[in-house]
Amino acid sequence: MKYIIMAGGNYNHFSTPKQLLKVNNEVLIERTIRLLRENWITDIAVSSNNPAFAYLDVPILHHNNEFTSGHSEETKKSQYCWLNAYYPTEEPCCY
Repeated sequence: MKYIIMAGGNYNHFSTPKQLLKVNNEVLIERTIRLLRENWITDIAVSSNNPAFAYLDVPILHHNNEFTSGHSEETKKSQYCWLNAYYPTEEPCCY
């Protein structure tokens, strides 16, 4: 089974993406990858367009996602584009 860690977003409110923050001296996304590997899960990828995740030893899935949250007329046109962030596969997949 493929495991995809969702790490998208525009990070407007943070200087560092939340997934790269440290808790108990360990970066959150690194902890997630470590725990998956400790449980014999090797098919891991990160979904993000942010180059900050490039150092991870997993594939980075880039996507063209114009989704913006909100209810204004301006955002209604892209209301359903968040679906572009998902990668349909022939095999079971966990996000």
